[in-house]
Formats: sequence, structure tokens, C-alpha cells
Amino acid sequence: MDARIAPLVGGKQSRVYHTRDCPYATSLESPVGYASVLDAERAGRIACEFCYPHLYEGQARSATPKKSSGSGAEKD
Repeated sequence: MDARIAPLVGGKQSRVYHTRDCPYATSLESPVGYASVLDAERAGRIACEFCYPHLYEGQARSATPKKSSGSGAEKD
């Protein structure tokens, strides 16, 4: 997917993927776009621990991610 319009992005040489508005996404060299969390994870990427892209799937990007109140082992 075109990295300029993709909702999720990662670097070609990076294992991490981000939301488009993540501060770490702006400094990526050779960005790669992903249409969904599933696409990014199938490509071997892991979620950014700053912007929590796996929690934003299907939600407004301006919402604050919800913290889990359990063991922390949430699944999508």
C-alpha cells in the first residue's frame, strides 16, 4: 500500500509499525504502508509501544488508547 495514504506505516529496515500521526513515524526512512494491523503483523512487524497502533484499528486516531486492567495480554 502507498505509504503516503496508508493508516499504518513502518520503515523498510524497521520491525516496528506506527499510526500515521505517531511522532516516530515522521522520521522513518523509506516508509512502507499497511492497510491494517493484520497486514503489518503478517509482514513480521510489531506494534509501536508509544502510539499503540493495534488499539486504534477501526477507531478515530485522536482517541486515547485504553489501558488494560488485567494481565496485559490482550488479543485482537
